[in-house]
Amino acid sequence: MRNTKKICKQLLCGALAGTFVLAGVLGVNLPAEVEIKADAATVHAATTEELTAKRGQFTKQFAMSDGSFTAATYSMPVH
Repeated sequence: MRNTKKICKQLLCGALAGTFVLAGVLGVNLPAEVEIKADAATVHAATTEELTAKRGQFTKQFAMSDGSFTAATYSMPVH
């Protein structure tokens, strides 16, 4: 009975150690590979106009030439 527990413990420790070694060798970095950065696909667009209807006390919003929008935020009130 005592030898069986010892053998099971050794097998379990060996399996865990093997798993850790395999993970280290293969470099399990899935989140880093799957991550898509928003600025990676950005096209250099020019600001066409400020959207005054969407102004806030601390923000300004702009329409861009590619159809997207940009917001500028400030730590102090600008309007």
